[in-house]
This record gives sequence, structure tokens and C-alpha cells, in this order.
Amino acid sequence: MGKKTYDWLEKEQAGQWPYADNTSYILTHQEISATDSIIFIDKEKLTELSVTFADNDKNLWVVGGGEVIKLFLENHWVDELQVTIAPVLLGDGIPLFPSGNYEEKLQLIDTRTYGQFVELHYLTRIA
Repeated sequence: MGKKTYDWLEKEQAGQWPYADNTSYILTHQEISATDSIIFIDKEKLTELSVTFADNDKNLWVVGGGEVIKLFLENHWVDELQVTIAPVLLGDGIPLFPSGNYEEKLQLIDTRTYGQFVELHYLTRIA
């Protein structure tokens, strides 16, 4: 996840990290010391990590905003997308998918509702 998402979660969860049972990798330019379950990395380390995970047939779950997903889409590291729609309309703001060098054809495989929220689950790389 990106550092902005990490900071927001830290604030919203009042110091109770919601992913403590898993190793979390936080993408940042800052040099921050790791904890038992949180590792701060830059784009170069993320690229190395993604190759290692792909070689070992492991999955990464990516949480964050547009700049993080843009990086993953441009490097073709995404095979599934889960997008949650909130019941809020914004006339201005940060786009979910910023402009970038990527294009994906998606196949909707599932939808779920959580109260007012709708989650859309897609597969990428459709033949």
C-alpha cells in the first residue's frame, strides 16, 4: 500500500494495525524503520519483491490509491481487481485510475454489497 493509505489507516484505526497477521509492505520514498509486520520499501525494492512473489507463485494484495495501482498496472502485476464503490459523488478530486501507460480488459466475476457499499471483482488479462 502507499504511504498515504498507511497514514490514513493508522489514524482511523487508532494505532491498531488491521493487517497485523500479515506482512505489510508500504511504498514510500521516506526511510522508516520496519516493525514485526510492516516493511517500508521504495519502487526499486517493490519491483524486486514482485518478481520474487511471481517466481514463487505467491499473491500480493494491494491496498491504496491511484498512484499505487497505476504502478502495478503499468508493470502488468495485476491479475484481479476488487473495486469498492461508496455512495458519495465528488465533482472534483483524485481519480481512481490516474492517466498512465496501461490498458486492461476486465471480466466481472462477482459483486457483493456491504451495507451501502458495492464491491466489484474483476479478472484482468482476458483472452
